[in-house]
Amino acid sequence: MGAVSVYVEGSGLSMNDAFEKLQREAEREHGTDSYNGEINNAELCGDWTHKYTGKNLDKLYDEAIDKLGKPDVIGICIRKPKQNSNKTKSVVERTPQKGARKWVTKYVGTGWEGNPICEADTLTECIKKARSHTEKTQESVIIDIIKRLDEGNYRCAKVTYKKSKTEQLGRYVFMGWVRD
Repeated sequence: MGAVSVYVEGSGLSMNDAFEKLQREAEREHGTDSYNGEINNAELCGDWTHKYTGKNLDKLYDEAIDKLGKPDVIGICIRKPKQNSNKTKSVVERTPQKGARKWVTKYVGTGWEGNPICEADTLTECIKKARSHTEKTQESVIIDIIKRLDEGNYRCAKVTYKKSKTEQLGRYVFMGWVRD
């Protein structure tokens, strides 16, 4: 069980964000085996951005390989992220309701793990169903009253992120050792 050196580039809102995205991608493509030689089994152990001059990535790679052990990698920011400069960073899209919404009262019995066991229009009917279930399974049932939308739109509005024209993700390089 050895080690293999890695050099991977990714983008994100921050170095940690980029690293986590690369790890999720590597896990999807190569699985979770801890000896698959991919970055999803590495640990981010440092930020060497302060050592980066814009032209010395090869030198920093050699230094990282000499100094780091497995499964450690370091990160370097090669392009800083540009934050959203908009005053308002979201957009609201409302869904109008035509007519009135109709609500109904329901009684819902839930089991030990919050799983729905029974539902009825009246408390008496729900208690009968809950008692039947409890007598068969010896599981307690909690009955709650709820209001459920029977007619009308469930969705009232949608809020989405409003990207600025100058906003961009940062670009990061990760290098070091992973298990192979």
